[in-house]
Amino acid sequence: SKTALCHAAQEGRAHVVEWLIARGADVNKGSLEDGSSPLWNAAMCGFVRCAHILLQAGARVDAKKRDSGNTPLAIAAQNGHLTMVSLLLAAGADVEATNNSQLAPLYIALGMGRLDCVAAFLAAGATCDNEMAGYVLAGAREQGFSTEDQQLRAASIVCGRKIGGMLRGRGETAMYYDKMRSHERVGER
Repeated sequence: SKTALCHAAQEGRAHVVEWLIARGADVNKGSLEDGSSPLWNAAMCGFVRCAHILLQAGARVDAKKRDSGNTPLAIAAQNGHLTMVSLLLAAGADVEATNNSQLAPLYIALGMGRLDCVAAFLAAGATCDNEMAGYVLAGAREQGFSTEDQQLRAASIVCGRKIGGMLRGRGETAMYYDKMRSHERVGER
């Protein structure tokens, strides 16, 4: 159910991507199954050359996958492809675009422990809500996606590069909300 262009992009076959585009392949036609575009597939696997070719041919940088609502930027961050994240940001990707779970790429990267991507999003002007960041940090720990050291480094980045630093809101840090969420779970038992 995927187009030939989706397959070529997902497999990193830049020469095939170029060949298909030269013969009229639609750079925005996604999979019938899940709506993933060729650019989304290239971003998922970190194939920067394929993504660059697709973007030059007019691929929509913020095309969302139908089942998850993730953009190419979100899936690149989830999988830790910093070079891809940089390419998509340079192409004008919306750093605040949310998926079906209302998570922006910043929170996806934070939850997966992709700290280089977190730093890139903050440098690109992504906003961070401390409460959401705390819940994401706690969820990442519960799922085993990041170690305690990664949690501290992530909190340090998110909290203005200083643990215990404040972002916007009432002044509570992401780690404060993570701790509060941990206490809520204990009280629920």
